[in-house]
Amino acid sequence: MSTSSPAINKDKDSHRPSAAVNKDLIVLFCCTPLTGHLLSNLQIAQYLVERGYDVTFLGSTLNKPAIERTGARFMQHTGLQNYSSENLFELFPELPDMTDGLDGFARYAENLWANAMPSASESVKNALGALRRGAPEKKIVIVCETWFTGVLPFKLGADLPEGFTELPKTLGTSILPATFASIDTGSMGTALPFDNSESGRARNIMLAKLLATSSPFKEVGAYRDKMLRACGAKRGIETLFNGHDKLVHPGIFDPT
Repeated sequence: MSTSSPAINKDKDSHRPSAAVNKDLIVLFCCTPLTGHLLSNLQIAQYLVERGYDVTFLGSTLNKPAIERTGARFMQHTGLQNYSSENLFELFPELPDMTDGLDGFARYAENLWANAMPSASESVKNALGALRRGAPEKKIVIVCETWFTGVLPFKLGADLPEGFTELPKTLGTSILPATFASIDTGSMGTALPFDNSESGRARNIMLAKLLATSSPFKEVGAYRDKMLRACGAKRGIETLFNGHDKLVHPGIFDPT
């Protein structure tokens, strides 16, 4: 599957920041390296580049041409995180047989979300360290796609890269609806419609607890916690379904 970056409408808006603002800031994009997650973030990166921002995009080797077409600087994922839609089944040959129902979804979460977390975290640490060494006077902001796990351990107390006393501020992007953090929607994978009635909310709470404690996701949660500890996280998160988004980038689904 090819990964191309669609052209962006070059409107002449009046809200472009001045060059003086842009030159003091580095924007680091962190994104799950699968096409569906990547394309929208490439568009945002290109938009920022065209407005004078210094943009670096952390990505996989096979996605490098698409990233560089946006004008962003490419930095490479390390280890297991260095996968893409083009080589996914070569690196994870068991995945094609794990596509049915919630069990299949859980196996994908285990392999691509939890199992790759240490290399994703190492990728972020390497990128931040390199950016700090290259431009110690510049402020860094991380634009983090929801399902990229490399920032999560640092939000949970893992040691920061050299040169940092606090993690740069994060801004979240997502191609997914707000299903795993909202009391008004069914948990991911259930395809249930929005329902904010009293009975609907009771249903959603019950399903979230069942999926987290007595389904294939219970095993995924245990493995996720193991990977967090391997990354140096000092605390865990409650479930796959409530907390992840707010830890990676607080307020991603909030209007403020």
